[in-house]
Amino acid sequence: MNPNLNREHEYNKMLAEMAETPPEMTQMSSKTKARARKHRFARRLLAIPSTALALLLALTAVVNISPAAAHALEGLPVLGQIAAAFNFSPTLQTAIEHDFAQHIGLEQTIGGITARIEYVIVDRWRLNIFYTLSSDVYDGILSNTQIQWHDDDVGIRPTHSANRAAHEINEPRVLTIDFRDNDTPDVLIVEIQATAACDLPLADSTLLMNELATRIDENTLEITATFSFELEIDPTFLAHGETIVLDYEFVIDGQMITLTTLDIYPSIMRVNFIADPSNTARAMELDMYVVNERGEVFGMSSMGLQAILVVSPAGGLPTEMMFTMESPFFYDSEHLTLYIQYVEWLDKDIQRLRINLSDYTANIQLPEGVVMLEPRREGEDWYLAFEVPPTMSGNRRVAFFMTYFDEAGNRGTTTPSGFFGRPDRDYFVQHMILRDFSGDIVYLVPTFTRTVQLDEPVAIPLR
Repeated sequence: MNPNLNREHEYNKMLAEMAETPPEMTQMSSKTKARARKHRFARRLLAIPSTALALLLALTAVVNISPAAAHALEGLPVLGQIAAAFNFSPTLQTAIEHDFAQHIGLEQTIGGITARIEYVIVDRWRLNIFYTLSSDVYDGILSNTQIQWHDDDVGIRPTHSANRAAHEINEPRVLTIDFRDNDTPDVLIVEIQATAACDLPLADSTLLMNELATRIDENTLEITATFSFELEIDPTFLAHGETIVLDYEFVIDGQMITLTTLDIYPSIMRVNFIADPSNTARAMELDMYVVNERGEVFGMSSMGLQAILVVSPAGGLPTEMMFTMESPFFYDSEHLTLYIQYVEWLDKDIQRLRINLSDYTANIQLPEGVVMLEPRREGEDWYLAFEVPPTMSGNRRVAFFMTYFDEAGNRGTTTPSGFFGRPDRDYFVQHMILRDFSGDIVYLVPTFTRTVQLDEPVAIPLR
């Protein structure tokens, strides 16, 4: 999943806190001691905090796992299947090898579909729920989730996952939930919505997302079965990990940043930064890796959120930045060094881009490498398309968030109509729809303005 897509949910929240409309618009080891836990009710409902995002990943690859993992998984075929299917995540692999997985084994059958929650891999900051959907009736099943929790201040609050995905039956699926400020709770309520998808194009995820969104909007796609599970998390899994205070100041591409703390937990490593308020640009994406004394490398996280960006109380661009990485928790590393090799900047003076849709070629300062295709008007709607270069790792990115503003400063949200790759071209195409937009002037919110590939990575000693 693209980190920019993960940031989109968080950034859209912070847009509401921006001060005003612009003038031109009217650490640890595997035997870590248990930490003290805050008092909780014996049984509570769980809800996602406002800075958490549930992320479903559609995976079909079956690959070989390590001998150590295979030995650890003898007699546990389901866990072995999970380890094989998700071997792209070194963190999950090592967690399973070290028996760091809680068996759940809850099952329900409704409407010809059986939902089963198999295991969780969980720590203080991240929860991975592994489940399957099986059926003797349907060949393909779409899944969507809703999570609830009990917040002592606001009561019950549901949060929906951002993605729907099609899978073949019996295939492991994972729901990954990140928590930023508060700990993973003891009790979860997980709702799984399953929809038979026999007539949808399972082989083409882009077409699937488009057709699925259309059918949901038109109320022509009905949920086949809804399952509700209450999960109790073994607190011993939540008692491992450490936070290292660093407060390490450094300059990258002329901008001052402080690496404040490093969280090292079994399923996640979080690197936390604060940007100097006087900077002229904000780092919206950092490509980093961590190396230990044996040369083992830990890259950016392949699960869940890749980044959370937080605005200051006064509003504006994010000053606090949290990036997630694969965890060295089970590797007993004496020394760790962080290397930053690539940055995507968002310049402070280009927080919104003014585009005249009737003359889209005039005076547009688009993000680096982005090309706008000719806008199309259909009735009261505008259809926009942008050619967007991939990230340094070759992943897709979005050029603009879904929030936009009209000439009077009124805020709206675009309707995404898909994101397509061109096998013969080195770019992706981002599509956006402005529904019932009567004017010709629109202000779009860029995810970045420019990128920098460093000749020499910034090296920061962590331990």
